[in-house]
Amino acid sequence: MKFSVLIPVYNGSATLERSIGSVLRQTTDSYELICCNDGSTDDSLEVLHKYAAQDARIKIVSHEQNKGSICARNTLIKEFSGEYCVWLDQDDELEPDFLQTAEEILEKEDWDIVHFRFKFRYSDGSESLPEWNFF
Repeated sequence: MKFSVLIPVYNGSATLERSIGSVLRQTTDSYELICCNDGSTDDSLEVLHKYAAQDARIKIVSHEQNKGSICARNTLIKEFSGEYCVWLDQDDELEPDFLQTAEEILEKEDWDIVHFRFKFRYSDGSESLPEWNFF
């Protein structure tokens, strides 16, 4: 497995399905998806379990109480087994070819880190690139 996609989750049920769906729609299957539920009080954990029951590549780790983003990220770091980790926030999405593109770049280059541009997508469907996104 090439990639471990890591999602820290805290009360993210409103956006979590889109985020997980964007991972499951990747054009490569060389990944695992690990989500850390950080003591959510909404139905985030139920959403995670629903997806994990449908796909063996999804693993869930959980904190009984909210410990904060850094602790959730540290928990995820201890769990991943891919060659590379990809951080994804619970309200973000990957383009369908993101992992395949990253894999192609990493096969050609001897890099440890790859940084991609990103864009903002608004509720009205419009998109923009931030001015400070230099890469």
